[in-house]
Amino acid sequence: MTEAPGAGRYAPSPTGPQHLGNARTALLAWLSARASGARFVLRIEDLDPDRSQPRFEQLVIDDLRWLGLDWDEGPRRRRPPRAVPAVAARRSLRRRDRSARDVSVHVHAPRAA
Repeated sequence: MTEAPGAGRYAPSPTGPQHLGNARTALLAWLSARASGARFVLRIEDLDPDRSQPRFEQLVIDDLRWLGLDWDEGPRRRRPPRAVPAVAARRSLRRRDRSARDVSVHVHAPRAA
């Protein structure tokens, strides 16, 4: 049997308890990988280190197992070298008591080359 190329993945950020949307995303990625014969990879994306906690990572794993999902690789843990620009911008603007509209304008503003 030839292994299918590629992989499906689910990459939540461990910043709080998972919700129905997370379960839906994980299930669809898992179903797609299994239907195509691809691997399914669980990758924990620590994009917001201020809110990430090990207990939330464990909750992700427990929830996926409760749903009956399994993975072929992982959980891999990935923490970018610095905060994602949009997350950092939102955090910075919130600290300055800016409105949600101000945050959106700042995050989507054109960038200098």
